[in-house]
Amino acid sequence: MAAVRQAGTPQGAQSKSDKWNDVLALSRDSKVQVDALNGAEVKGRVRSVTDDAITVATDTGDLRVMRADVWRVKVPSLSQRIMHGALGVMAGVLVPIAICPSCANEGHSMKGAFTAGVLVGSLAFIPPGTFTVYKAPLKKK
Repeated sequence: MAAVRQAGTPQGAQSKSDKWNDVLALSRDSKVQVDALNGAEVKGRVRSVTDDAITVATDTGDLRVMRADVWRVKVPSLSQRIMHGALGVMAGVLVPIAICPSCANEGHSMKGAFTAGVLVGSLAFIPPGTFTVYKAPLKKK
C-alpha cells in the first residue's frame, strides 16, 4: 500500500486545492491508478509527482498526466478489500435467514444454504480495494 503522509489538518478540512498535496506525498514506486478526465486509465507505479503533473511507470513506459487532466488518483487499500469481503460474507450468511427465517425451526438444515451464501458472499474479496487520494474539484460553469 502506498504511504500517504498525513497533513497537519484533517483530510476533510483540507481545501480542494490542498488535496493535490496528498498526491505529492505518495512515495516513489508505490502502486497507483490515475483516471483522466477523458476516460483514460493509467495503472502503474509512481515515478514522480510535481505541482502540475504525475508521472507513472507502466509496462509500456513512463506516462505523464498533467494535473489539469487528472480526474482521480487511487491507491490500493487492503482495509477496503477486507471490509468489502467481510460485508459480502455477512450478506451471504444473512440472505438464507431472510429468505426462510423459520426453516431451521421446522427441522430443515440450513447448512447448505449458509455454505452457498458464504461462498457467493466471499466473492466480494476478489476485486481490489482502492482508496481515492485525489479527486478533481467540480468545475463551475
